[in-house]
Amino acid sequence: MRGRRAGDAAASRLGCRKIRQETPIKIFASLAAALLLAGLARPAEAKVTRLEITAKQPYGSFRAGDYQRWDGMIHGELAPTESVIPDLEKAGRNIRGMVEYSAKVILFLPMDPVRGNGALLLDVPNRGKPYANALYNSPRGLPLQSGNLEPGTGFLEDQGFAIAEVHWELGQGADLPRFTDPDGKTRFVEGAGFAIVRDAGDFLAHAAAPNPLAGRISRAIATGKSQDGRFLKTFLLHGFNQAEGRRVFDGMHVFVSGAGLLPILRSGTGPGSSADGAPSFAQPDSPACTTAS
Repeated sequence: MRGRRAGDAAASRLGCRKIRQETPIKIFASLAAALLLAGLARPAEAKVTRLEITAKQPYGSFRAGDYQRWDGMIHGELAPTESVIPDLEKAGRNIRGMVEYSAKVILFLPMDPVRGNGALLLDVPNRGKPYANALYNSPRGLPLQSGNLEPGTGFLEDQGFAIAEVHWELGQGADLPRFTDPDGKTRFVEGAGFAIVRDAGDFLAHAAAPNPLAGRISRAIATGKSQDGRFLKTFLLHGFNQAEGRRVFDGMHVFVSGAGLLPILRSGTGPGSSADGAPSFAQPDSPACTTAS
């Protein structure tokens, strides 16, 4: 895959300067602690309650047949008692005692289930801009820019992928849980963005009707560039790749993200997201990378 090779090559060139020199024992201990944290962290009890499709339109004809683009919203709810998402217990609740969220989704679906390849590719938008087309469907002579939803070369569709763009970020297509703090300020539970991507991926891969992909998906892959590569690494580290006792994504293409994490396990006042920055020595997201020797 041309885009995959390019992304991997770019990622391999990225490093982290001023990395502290560690002995093999210290490195092993750090890795063991990270894996322990990933194993112990439990995602919030959650489910998608509704997939609302507001528009459908033809997307083109490819080797895997005709595709359609579906635009809509995904709605879900979280149990407020789960501590893996900070401040979730402070947010407003519905009549079932659950905390609600909603987020914009765009689906690109093969109309003939038999001709699809059984794979769901879930793209994590970067600051509200989808990137899957720019990475995988870009012509060599005129690369697509982030946010472009034109089919380009149609590589993904030729192969029969089902593609989902799932928005997750405060101010960028996601309606996150909120609460009022003691100072009277509205705060948004930004960590719910991890739950949105998890729940959407699990729903599209495993749920029965009214899931448009019911019974058609055998494997799910997540992809994210830069900010959203850091999103996926933090997602994985904190246990969000599990839902209903099963793995959500079977693989991830993480690229151009360096060694940083994503600081959205907190509540922000908006309108900008806590993720609207990049790791630096002044604002460290990963002590192993940003601590000077």
